[in-house]
Amino acid sequence: MAVLIAINSCKKYEDEGFSQHLRNTWLKNAKQFGFDYRFFVGRGADESEDVVKVNAGDSYYELGEKSVEKFRWALDKGYDFVFGADCDTAMCLEKLKTCGYEQFDYYGDFYHKHPEQPYHHASYGMFCQAGPGFFMSRKAMEYFVREYKEGLSDNLMGDICRAHSDVKIGDGSWERFATNLHPHSPGPRINNNVITVHLSMVRPDNDINYWHKKNMHEKLYAEWLAS
Repeated sequence: MAVLIAINSCKKYEDEGFSQHLRNTWLKNAKQFGFDYRFFVGRGADESEDVVKVNAGDSYYELGEKSVEKFRWALDKGYDFVFGADCDTAMCLEKLKTCGYEQFDYYGDFYHKHPEQPYHHASYGMFCQAGPGFFMSRKAMEYFVREYKEGLSDNLMGDICRAHSDVKIGDGSWERFATNLHPHSPGPRINNNVITVHLSMVRPDNDINYWHKKNMHEKLYAEWLAS
């Protein structure tokens, strides 16, 4: 079974070294756990050994277009599953491998009604957050690539997957695919169930790149190893 970790990036993140935090930490042993990985950038950015340039815009508001193209690339390369993530997604591959994703077509933090969950998005319906990451099977990717319409991709993935009765949807829970660092989700540890964490939710003074400046990937990775 071929599994790709497909990470949204952009020219700014590659040029300024944001993606390098992942390469230095969680992704170091990807092959050992049976994962391939690529960073996906849009028009105007450059390709490299692990960076794929797709025919899409490179801004935040064009992530839907980029998602379609990265899934199309994964389908063309024969991948059975993709784990969609961002550069600010801390991901413990040892736990990711054994989380049970292969039983489903769409799998992640699909539960948005808990009082401590910051993203309810009731008007959008149920969907997985891209920040902490989610799995899509080949079947789900094919539906999404075929049926995507303009807009941000998170809620549209949920809409498309829920529209097809043959798509198996699994709730990996927001506490395992965590939307924020807080006392209940401190990051992956040997003795907890946390698999991934969305680091950009830690924003003193609303600084969306705080995680990068404070080397939070390196900090959490060291804590994981020490646990």
